[in-house]
Amino acid sequence: MSIRASLISFFIRHTMKKRMSRFEDPAEMRLDQALPGKIPENVSTETVDAGGVPAEWVTIAGVSNDHVMLYLHGGGYVFGGPDSHRDLAWRLAKECGIRVLVADYRLAPEHPFPGAVDDATACYRWLLAEGYIADNLVVAGDSAGGGLSVALMVNLRNLGLPLPKAAVLISPWTDLSGSGESMKTNADADPMLAPAAIDRFARYYLGD
Repeated sequence: MSIRASLISFFIRHTMKKRMSRFEDPAEMRLDQALPGKIPENVSTETVDAGGVPAEWVTIAGVSNDHVMLYLHGGGYVFGGPDSHRDLAWRLAKECGIRVLVADYRLAPEHPFPGAVDDATACYRWLLAEGYIADNLVVAGDSAGGGLSVALMVNLRNLGLPLPKAAVLISPWTDLSGSGESMKTNADADPMLAPAAIDRFARYYLGD
């Protein structure tokens, strides 16, 4: 299965538009969206403490140990983690020929902004402390994780830390105000998220 097909399958399995109206409780949403995928025998996973942040290495035999993708999962900052994104992570590792570190950053509403940004930054600092050079690092993420990737790079720049070689943003959620006109015009056609769900996640993440 190609990366594109995997992403399509991933998003279909995580279709939320109708489900969101049934779940107001973040804990219930996390249970509903916990869909770990199977991994091939040549894929290994390892749980690590990445600078105080739980994370999971996803590695395929034969890939480069010098190059790493720091992956920040989607889920509206409310749900998701290594389990839900392992199927995508190993495919990225295979296609890119590098190790993937999936950060299990803290989730809202228990940990609103800037919890996720702080955790993503801690993971990146940890990779640098482990000896990885910025030119061999890639930051990637989908949906909220895509937006978090942008926030991470802005934070790294502000802190004077070296930026990664590249960033991969998969349908990134970069406008937490929900001000885009297309959210209204495509509200009925969007197969993924209703504006009300976007607003709910934003309120959970932004807090006060």
